[in-house]
Amino acid sequence: MKTSQIHIDEILTAFFTLQGAGQTPAARRRTLLVEARLRDCLEIEGERVLVTRDLMILAAEREFEPVGAVARTMHADDLIFVLPSFLEAPWLHGTALMKRAQLTLVEHLTAQLLNDGTVTYDEVTCPLHEIRARLDAARAALRTERGDKRRSV
Repeated sequence: MKTSQIHIDEILTAFFTLQGAGQTPAARRRTLLVEARLRDCLEIEGERVLVTRDLMILAAEREFEPVGAVARTMHADDLIFVLPSFLEAPWLHGTALMKRAQLTLVEHLTAQLLNDGTVTYDEVTCPLHEIRARLDAARAALRTERGDKRRSV
């Protein structure tokens, strides 16, 4: 059921290169930090979303080079299934500025994968709804934090 045979590594490299173009140095650092954290998340959480055949491919790849194996061997739909985990602890950044950057980048990445046909909505409906719900919840939490800080001043 692979919509696209493009590997996650190719997707992320192209996406984060495009996102970083023209950014200020501070914004670029945030983008790079989000990318690194997403790649770490993929390597740890990726196994939870894979089917048996993909787990076998991943295990074989890790025998040759364990670092980045999920990104090198898995595809766009696998990435979509991992993104909800990336929007919760322990993967969601701690500071408000980094959280906003992470939420925005995940939203843009998800939209790009859908808009360019890399994934098909019908094949990833459930994780897409999870992504939207977690984005909304994280943004609501940010608004609440901001309101609490204003009241305490």
